[in-house]
Amino acid sequence: MLNDVDLNDSQFVREFFIKNYSLHKKPTSEYELLLRMEEMIVTHLTRMVENINSIPYREFVTTIGVGINKISTTLSYDFHMRVSVHRVITAKIDTALLQRLKSDPALQKTAQKKPNDLQIICEVEANQREIKKWSILVTLDKNDFLNNAAQIEKIAKVNCVDPLYLLQVLKRLESVSVT
Repeated sequence: MLNDVDLNDSQFVREFFIKNYSLHKKPTSEYELLLRMEEMIVTHLTRMVENINSIPYREFVTTIGVGINKISTTLSYDFHMRVSVHRVITAKIDTALLQRLKSDPALQKTAQKKPNDLQIICEVEANQREIKKWSILVTLDKNDFLNNAAQIEKIAKVNCVDPLYLLQVLKRLESVSVT
């Protein structure tokens, strides 16, 4: 037989989330999802036992399941709304460009530590070539992209931009042709 849920169970909830937060880095979507779930569970627990001392376990779990479903549905809807306005282009990357990036002295650290970052630059360049419009790599990665932005632009004609400066770069590129 399952026990009723009461405010004493909030300690279990707290410990569960503390343990799971440590598995994810702060700015990730997984971390944000955990925050939303914890807030929803604690809020429901507090509201449900506000006027009574406890609630049946099954009722609590059902309410939490509905809450998690609402969060999931909202996230899924938001994602599909954002993605649906974009089209996916699978342009073939320039392998010679990838080799030039790998052999560039300024990008050696990136080539060794995170070779996929150089692949990303090539994918942005391939997209740009395919659609014949500027494609911009917007990132917060200072070590591999932003600190090397001038060199990347020189070699690959790809603009790497901090989101703070995206509008300025868009303005600058408005009057410049891609070729």
